[in-house]
Amino acid sequence: MEANVTFIYDCKSMKVQCKKTDKMKDICEKYSTKLGIELKLLKFLYEGTQLDFDLTLKETNPSDDETKILVTKNELDGLICPKCGGNAIIDKESIDEIILNMNNIKEIISGIKAIVDNII
Repeated sequence: MEANVTFIYDCKSMKVQCKKTDKMKDICEKYSTKLGIELKLLKFLYEGTQLDFDLTLKETNPSDDETKILVTKNELDGLICPKCGGNAIIDKESIDEIILNMNNIKEIISGIKAIVDNII
């Protein structure tokens, strides 16, 4: 049985055609592809709760009422890689290592600068 799911993101709605037997993850992937944003960067809410990707559309909405899904940006903890959209987890040890490496680089640059000054 054919159906339409209406996604609402950033005050704009978009309909995606599907079947009642399609898994919600597949339907949401169709939408994210049309939108041009990776699925993992979006959060999908149906009737105020997070959407269960393992359910079919019929299991999610057994009635024949229109299915409307609210879409928001997924708030990932930490930094997001601009290339893959993955979550970069940075702990205190990683930050300390970055600071140590930067200090080493500063010392190397200062040494090179002193050598160049002596040559000039």
